[in-house]
Amino acid sequence: MEAPEWVVAKSLLEVNDACSRALESVMLYSTTGRLDELPTDELELQLDELIEKQRRTIAELELARDALQELDS
Repeated sequence: MEAPEWVVAKSLLEVNDACSRALESVMLYSTTGRLDELPTDELELQLDELIEKQRRTIAELELARDALQELDS
């Protein structure tokens, strides 16, 4: 079983990595004058997946915060 701190950190790293990949895609196409070739369907799917990952990460962060508050009580 993974430590809760590692689960939260890993989730944040995964979301950050996915956000960077999406940004790299947009920047690649826009800076090379190929914005009209941007695979919008693929990018939209990536963004939908990122949104879902963000929701899960937020839930994990809230659990971690609540656990910290319980430790202080």
